[in-house]
Amino acid sequence: MTRHALVTGCSRGIGRAITEALLLDGWTVLGLSRTYPKGGMPGDFRWLHADLSTGYCVEHIGKSIPDGRFDALIHCAAEQGPVMPLVPYERRLTIDEIHAWHTTIKTNLISAYDVVRLCLPALRQSEDGRILIFAGGGAFNARQYHSAYAVAKAGVVSLMETLAPEEERVT
Repeated sequence: MTRHALVTGCSRGIGRAITEALLLDGWTVLGLSRTYPKGGMPGDFRWLHADLSTGYCVEHIGKSIPDGRFDALIHCAAEQGPVMPLVPYERRLTIDEIHAWHTTIKTNLISAYDVVRLCLPALRQSEDGRILIFAGGGAFNARQYHSAYAVAKAGVVSLMETLAPEEERVT
């Protein structure tokens, strides 16, 4: 039986490496990213354009779930966000800086919630459904000048720690 995975952030970095490894191992992969992976992908790969910072595009994922199930959700989409003090001493934040902070939280934390929320019913259909969400070092150690990234990744850890015991009760 073919195994199905959804991988966010599939076009670059860790997301691309995981996508390629799954495909080479015979998985069917639905990849989400802002840009199509350069050079294409081997194997049974479908791609959806998705800017996960916007939220509304996430709702289309449910319509793209093959056979109504996933065996794995791997959420790699992330952005570092603004590199600056949380609140500068010498000036007020610009609207663009505030927007960048909000976008980083949306991309790194809110999208994790949205993707899990939409994929969980399909993961429950799998005999061995798994969720892997990358939190990064920002979740556990202070990252000076990376407040939005660190806050979002700490939130991802808490999100998954909250979900784990809830899902253990599902039969």
